[in-house]
Amino acid sequence: MRRKRKYRECVTHFDALLARRDLEPEQRDAIEASRKLVKELSRIRNPSEADVFRYVGKISEKLLKVFRKH
Repeated sequence: MRRKRKYRECVTHFDALLARRDLEPEQRDAIEASRKLVKELSRIRNPSEADVFRYVGKISEKLLKVFRKH
């Protein structure tokens, strides 16, 4: 149950970012895609360590690529 709370907390942080008005369209797209990946990860019943690392890698790659430009 604790794990699900952490996923929800992460999604809430992404929602707070999306509520901001000063985001560029590609930043908004990257945040929405990252939010979607966190939701996918939360639906995996017992994710392996490899699954978690894969998803975190995808999320960080998307966000870093977009936010590093600005």
